[in-house]
Amino acid sequence: MSDSRKILIIEDDKQLLEFYNSIKETLDENVDCTIASNGDEGVLALNESVFDAIILDLVMPGTDGYAVLDYLKDCELNQNTMVTVLTNLDTQEDRIKTKALGVRNYYVKSDLTNSGIKDILNGNAPLV
Repeated sequence: MSDSRKILIIEDDKQLLEFYNSIKETLDENVDCTIASNGDEGVLALNESVFDAIILDLVMPGTDGYAVLDYLKDCELNQNTMVTVLTNLDTQEDRIKTKALGVRNYYVKSDLTNSGIKDILNGNAPLV
């Protein structure tokens, strides 16, 4: 699998975590998905492995998505990893702030269907 994609999902919402776990095995065969249920677990994963993409929630207790983005700036293993934000925050200020922190794509959860989320994980979603 020379074209495999290794993705880290950092999300604390229990319902979305269940969804991610339920579709893990149905993703394209070249997608290897690691799921962290909070920012602290996400930072640990970032220190252990190189990822091609990160799907990141912003609002989490403890280490939130903004703290993870700050951490990524100095994380040698994943400093240049493509980050996609999947959040409930829908303000221009958040979009600008995350873009300045290197986020490539920004999606509002309520705007997405389950198949839309699966497309993002498979790398088939439009860039926004």
